[in-house]
Amino acid sequence: MSELVLTDAGAVAMLEGLLARGAASRLHFLSATSVTLAVLVLASPCGEIVANKLVLAQADPEGDLIAANGLAASALWYSYDNDLLASGAVTDEVGEGPFKLSGSAGTLLLAGGRAILGLTELT
Repeated sequence: MSELVLTDAGAVAMLEGLLARGAASRLHFLSATSVTLAVLVLASPCGEIVANKLVLAQADPEGDLIAANGLAASALWYSYDNDLLASGAVTDEVGEGPFKLSGSAGTLLLAGGRAILGLTELT
């Protein structure tokens, strides 16, 4: 799962989010066995358009609490009202997945730490 899969609802919600409609959306970082390792709350609006790409922004620049140990393999992006907007692979900042982790080599998350969204540009 190295490509971003964007639903129709996701495309609409991205535009609505950029217009500051509703509360913040969130990214659920999952292990390969679908265990939720961390939930990252996005800013409201969820990002900005830069060079024809949606650049996501995390609400807390210091990161969100990591709930469980594991390797983040995928992310699910949910709207404020629990609609699935998009899904895709999680990689470190040098990887090719659409969702990036900052400050790590690889995607290992340790419970009690903070998960920080890396430069995540969606097209």
